[in-house]
Amino acid sequence: MMSAEPALYQPNSKVLFLSICSLHKKKGGTPEYARQESIASRLSPTLAASLLKKREEIRNLIWSGDISWGGIDTAELEYNNNLAPGAEFGGSADWAEYLPAISRYSGRFYLALGAEGRRKLIESRHHALFISGLYGLVTPTEPIQLYSCPLEGESVIQKAWTTDRLLTNVLIDYIVRNQVTRVFDLTSRNDYRNVIDWAYLKEKTGVDVLYCFTKMSAYDYALIEFGNLLREELLTWPEEKLLSIEPESTIEDVIFRAVSETREDLPKEHDIFILQKAAGEVPGLPAYSLDQIPQRLGIASGNSDIDSQFKKGRKGWVVSFTSEFRKNLSQYNDKKLQGRVLEAVAEIIVSPTTKRGDTIKPLSGPLAGQWRYRIGDYRLIYLPDEVAKRVSLIAVRPRGNAYDD
Repeated sequence: MMSAEPALYQPNSKVLFLSICSLHKKKGGTPEYARQESIASRLSPTLAASLLKKREEIRNLIWSGDISWGGIDTAELEYNNNLAPGAEFGGSADWAEYLPAISRYSGRFYLALGAEGRRKLIESRHHALFISGLYGLVTPTEPIQLYSCPLEGESVIQKAWTTDRLLTNVLIDYIVRNQVTRVFDLTSRNDYRNVIDWAYLKEKTGVDVLYCFTKMSAYDYALIEFGNLLREELLTWPEEKLLSIEPESTIEDVIFRAVSETREDLPKEHDIFILQKAAGEVPGLPAYSLDQIPQRLGIASGNSDIDSQFKKGRKGWVVSFTSEFRKNLSQYNDKKLQGRVLEAVAEIIVSPTTKRGDTIKPLSGPLAGQWRYRIGDYRLIYLPDEVAKRVSLIAVRPRGNAYDD
């Protein structure tokens, strides 16, 4: 059912906020499809047709059985059970259920926005678009169905949108038609950010782009900071103030950069991903008594007091180590560092969750629950479990490659 009501989303500033969809979504909806809210209604007829055609190709991919996510066929994912060939795919199915994108998405960015931020975003004069694995780009009020279509690096879905720069050209057309001169990249994840050819976009539009990063987190967790900043500050700022933000400026905990790479002193998406993945191994890892550790790791501290402490052990406590931790120790091939790691473990097991100055500290943000031990320019990341009486050694990494604070 098509709606002929005036569009709710009517931005007219020169500023565009670009973020991403979310894994978690609200269920339900209505059969009414408000085409006037869609990005397709704001594009050239040729690009609008190409966008709808690509969406339908991806919808068919979801049902083909050729792609999976998390080891599960996308056709079997719950959110895709009733994904219909509706108007947004160039179809005419009348059983589709729609919600505005800003209401459908319920992940970190949208939870941080809250009801207040969602209202401000719709009422704001500034533009906002969300990158979606299934839909490509959507406006905040665009009607979308319930679906699961993660857009991960080097995936079939990512290639579908980057072939012939389709999604980049859609964004270029939107920018030109709406006379946007500045884009705030709030994507937080490289797999979403990289579906846009930024160099080509800047060349064709002359638009200025500020890429956003945070001091405290990266990857999906940065979306929380972005949502908070939009709600509390940016959505209420006039166009002139937003256009005056300089590269390397900081507002709250968000840093604005003219390049799409984070700074060396900031948390990095790749490193956080590696540490999270390593921590995911913990439930299935074998555990060893303390006196077994030097032998299992094939190293010795060279310190008789430390060796004695390992042999004596702490009653009831065990230690496990991830493949990442083993790889780190092996690749550094530094006997002195390896000895210091053993010394650190011997000290950690005395009281794994007791802070000690700048040496032993808990981590926060995406790595909350893990702790770090400072070893000169290196950081030993570990996961303590007081109930199971186990310390799991996650990784040993140079300070610049560890999520430090």
